[in-house]
Amino acid sequence: EHGNGQLSGDALAELFPSAAVGELLWEEPAVEIPVPLQDLSQPGKISVVINASTTASCATIVRRPEDCSGCAFGPRTCWGRDLQSEPVEDDWRGPDKKLLAFDLPRPDFLLTADASQADLDAHNHSVCLRIDSFNGTTQTRLKVLGRVSYYRLPRVTFMRNVPTLGVRTFLNPGWHEEITISCANCSVASQIVISPISYNPRCRGLTAQMLAALASASRNGEVPDNVDMSDLKHSQMEDIAKHGKLTGLTCQLPSKSPCSGYAAGSFSVGLPKLDSFDDTQSTYVLDSARRMGGKERQTFFHHRSAICFYPAGPASEGWLVGFAVVHMNVLDMQAFIGFVCFFGVALPLVCLVTALLHYNKHERCKHHVRQLRLEYQREQLERELAGGVDEDTDFGTARTSRAGGALSSVQPSPASNSSSGARASGGGGIAAAEMAPESSYQPLAGEPT
Repeated sequence: EHGNGQLSGDALAELFPSAAVGELLWEEPAVEIPVPLQDLSQPGKISVVINASTTASCATIVRRPEDCSGCAFGPRTCWGRDLQSEPVEDDWRGPDKKLLAFDLPRPDFLLTADASQADLDAHNHSVCLRIDSFNGTTQTRLKVLGRVSYYRLPRVTFMRNVPTLGVRTFLNPGWHEEITISCANCSVASQIVISPISYNPRCRGLTAQMLAALASASRNGEVPDNVDMSDLKHSQMEDIAKHGKLTGLTCQLPSKSPCSGYAAGSFSVGLPKLDSFDDTQSTYVLDSARRMGGKERQTFFHHRSAICFYPAGPASEGWLVGFAVVHMNVLDMQAFIGFVCFFGVALPLVCLVTALLHYNKHERCKHHVRQLRLEYQREQLERELAGGVDEDTDFGTARTSRAGGALSSVQPSPASNSSSGARASGGGGIAAAEMAPESSYQPLAGEPT
């Protein structure tokens, strides 16, 4: 009984182990759950991301693995949020599992930012998972996932410049880009992500879209104190991110913040370059060999994208640390334009010129052959005519000499002379026709006879 109200319940059913709960299981191999070291003044919740085969699960942080029991769970430790319901390329979660995010209340025994290295090595804090089943065939199971791995939150400087990410779509599709950020206490578990910015279609201008996305991220806690805005001091971005001043903002704030959601569901994930870590900066490599879809090109091209930083790998949200430009790779675009110009303009033009030259050569050859044929025919005709005139001259000379000898020996009468002359002339014509040589001219192929 408390005040004017009454509370009743079966406390023994919660204190004693339930018969429906199976034996305590251990994750094999044991995993380390990253948990940041926070001050007591910071928000009292811990985000834990785990693999689970069903959404009917509860998770909690216990002081020791032996404390993993039904009493360790509360109403705020159950029903995790599904971070990624659709499979992604090269998904390391497996086909039958999905990622769940639990926003757990911060226990009093968790270590804070002023913990010593000895405390970090000596603790035995663990994550306990309860998997419930509603089909009646499997009993409730308790499982110790692994030990809590504390890490100190890094400090990242907001990027003043806007890096570009060139995407190849024609030859060797994909992209490869290295982005260097100023970061202290970064680890190999941290990663960056290129995410699209949600904006109102009426919001015109790239600067206005970036300011609206920054205001939305600041409102949802995605620009914490660990994001240093010193490079943008006394700017409108600093006023929006650190002081919450929305004066002069011309666009409506988007409903979805740019860095909300799990990193694997984003457009591109940048992993740290192992040989680039130092105390001041870290380099992350964004690499992919897939081809962008048409919808992705409409979303990213000609717009700004957000650069989100995830301090310890899987998390329900990241930090907004800058903006990027995603566009087509310049060399790939030149190769595509060269391909279109060569096969669409240059090659047909070369083929056309070659065909015209070949046709011109063919016509010139035909004309030359015709000229040679006419010259040959003319020469043959001249030779035949010259040969016929010589033969007629020789025959006439011989006939005249014979006729003169006959007249000297015999003097015929005039009548007989006339008749003899007629026969002679007739006989001479017949003999001349008989003695005319036969033509040796042979018509050429294709020449009409």
